Amino acid sequence: MVRKENRETQIAAGNEKAFKPVRHVRQPTNAAYEHMKDFEHVQKNYRDEENNREVMIAPRNFLVNPPKQGRVGKNTFFSGAIGYMESDFDRPKQIAKRERLAGEALMQDKPFSQKVKQTHLFNSFKDVIGEDVPIPAREPSKPRPIAMEHDKPFKPSHPPRVGINKTLAPFPHYMEDPKKPLTRKIEEDDG
Repeated sequence: MVRKENRETQIAAGNEKAFKPVRHVRQPTNAAYEHMKDFEHVQKNYRDEENNREVMIAPRNFLVNPPKQGRVGKNTFFSGAIGYMESDFDRPKQIAKRERLAGEALMQDKPFSQKVKQTHLFNSFKDVIGEDVPIPAREPSKPRPIAMEHDKPFKPSHPPRVGINKTLAPFPHYMEDPKKPLTRKIEEDDG
């Protein structure tokens, strides 16, 4: 479909010349193979043949059931209200108690005792370990000779009373490492 142009409106806007594209792009018409359609497009006409201004309405696609009638919300039932029925939640405990009492009725007068009773041993623990034999006493250790004898422990003659970390002398001044003396060896010839 070609777009219509109103030349009077264009001239009034200041465009006396008609629009002309800069260059024309040539569309190729010689394809390497013939174009093949995968389906045939059928143009449907929904206009009425007798009256061209009326549009024909298509038939309904699907039919559904009519909406349900009745009340919606709480207390809505299919076949009347269901009466309340009590549920005995302690029934498993009652069955377990009845089975326990039936088992106790079949038991003896005195139930089986699992208490560990203290019995006499053939040998005492001291006999098993061997403590019945007297153990000889250890030999007393010999005193070690004193390495150096001093009258009193060392104590500096004038201990510092004040100072950083209470050292014996003030911090020494910074001294650089002395340079190593370089001596050149002279090789002596024997000849």
